[in-house]
Amino acid sequence: MKSGTQQLPENDMGPLAASDKLTDGSPNETLKDTDELVLEDIRDQIRYIEKSVMTKELYYMTRVVRGLSSIRRRLNCNVLRGLVQGYFPNPSPQKAYFLELLPEAMDTDCPISSFRPRTGKLNTPLLPEVEVYLHLLLVIFLIDENHLEEACKCSNLLMDRLNATNRRSMALLASRCYYYHSRSFELVGRLDSVRSFFHARLSTATLRSNFDTKAVLINLLLRNYLHYQLHEQAHKLVSRVIFPESAPNNEWARYLYYLGRIKAIQLDYSAAHEHLVSALRKAPQIQPLVLNKLWTN
Repeated sequence: MKSGTQQLPENDMGPLAASDKLTDGSPNETLKDTDELVLEDIRDQIRYIEKSVMTKELYYMTRVVRGLSSIRRRLNCNVLRGLVQGYFPNPSPQKAYFLELLPEAMDTDCPISSFRPRTGKLNTPLLPEVEVYLHLLLVIFLIDENHLEEACKCSNLLMDRLNATNRRSMALLASRCYYYHSRSFELVGRLDSVRSFFHARLSTATLRSNFDTKAVLINLLLRNYLHYQLHEQAHKLVSRVIFPESAPNNEWARYLYYLGRIKAIQLDYSAAHEHLVSALRKAPQIQPLVLNKLWTN
């Protein structure tokens, strides 16, 4: 599931992220240093989230969402335990639940326990956006480690948290949460069980003019229908909704790809070819086999 190494854009910290720096010493020491540097990178992402909430500038939240793929490749159990212990207040039901899903580190000298990003504030509630971000990282980790039933349960709790939080600043993060919610249930063969939930969220996103979220949900529903060969329902959805013009290129690529599949089933091969070529043009150029990877990139 994990993508290969890709060249990442520079950020405000310079051309290399903290965890890309070279380390010396023994393999164990290098691993410890790497974990600490990944924690520093995630701490920077959380600062962007806080800045986005304070300034109401979506630019910072966009940086966080785009950085998920880089963070994902470097997640491990030690890093996640450090995040949970460092950010969640005491006592916290979420903290206890998350730690149950993450086994203790084998290395008792691991410095993760010294990670204290909220010195003096550990007993104060987290921003909902930060809590959702950390929760999402755990869902992604469980999927990648093939703990799929745990991922589904954890993702259901994440959906409950999103439903209880009506904040516009959450929209971009929510889009990624919906993506991985769908992915976790697809991997356990129960993708149909989330269909009605996504329809409800699509109605809400449309009413609130959350266009990025709307685009993601339309694509998730189309994939859901096509997964079960419900081509007529997919066609009805396309005819009933308007795909947001402002959607990012990767969502446009997915949408056009699904349109191409629908048209091909309807034997409209000319339209199918046109949509698939358009999808290829919209897709990221770093992925040469994009039509096979539109879902898993």
